[in-house]
Amino acid sequence: MGAGASAGISAALEVSSPEDLQTTVGSLESADRHKLLAALGATPADAACVEAGAARRQEEARLEALEEADRAKQLQTAELSYKAQAVAELQGKGMWVGILPEEATFAMLHFYNMNAGILTLAPPQDSDASRVVVKIGRVAKGDASTILSCHLALSEHGVAVPLLAHTPDFTVESEAKSRPEGFGYTLPGLVDNAGVTARLHSAPTTWFDGQCREVLQDYLPLLKEEPLNSSLYVAAAHERSRGVPKEDMPQIDKLRELMAALPRPV
Repeated sequence: MGAGASAGISAALEVSSPEDLQTTVGSLESADRHKLLAALGATPADAACVEAGAARRQEEARLEALEEADRAKQLQTAELSYKAQAVAELQGKGMWVGILPEEATFAMLHFYNMNAGILTLAPPQDSDASRVVVKIGRVAKGDASTILSCHLALSEHGVAVPLLAHTPDFTVESEAKSRPEGFGYTLPGLVDNAGVTARLHSAPTTWFDGQCREVLQDYLPLLKEEPLNSSLYVAAAHERSRGVPKEDMPQIDKLRELMAALPRPV
């Protein structure tokens, strides 16, 4: 390497930030890093900066690997737990009788996170039981109740797949047939979509009135004293939709004074 080139690289190293130096040579093995720095004519300060960056990167990689291994272990534990719970729920309904959880296999598995995922469980090959789909959705108690009620109501009208079993944390349903990719853009697919849409619009929604009322009364207990057409229901629904915790809602006595001063529904 010529003196001019070496001087130019040394000058570049001098003005480079520690992050730039780490990006340039920090990922090399220690021996190769030392050789390159010597060839570039790096100063001791430059070399120390690169070494510090390399050490930091190695430590970050080690911690990331540990976190990934821990997450994988947690997911595996969760998978086995949900599998055992699903089999128990099915057997409580008279299905999958005599099948042990360890005999069931995952035909398909996708965890979005620790609180949401889809598992397709297959029984042993010598069993006449059918494959099932376990949909995991660990959400707030009120939301879980609403989702379950909605699914049950829609399944009664052929819009959603009937549930075989359910808990507050997951539902179990029969494995439905999947439509081929692109089928929805064909004439038969469009007709099928229209049928689903028609069933959806024909399904009654009055069941949601009581469900919504219970959720809002749990969120704001004062609503139990209010008539069903009270404007306080609207206000509570708005605040809940914004994610305001129930603990942050105004005090009950203050709200009671406010409602007493407002015109009442006719």
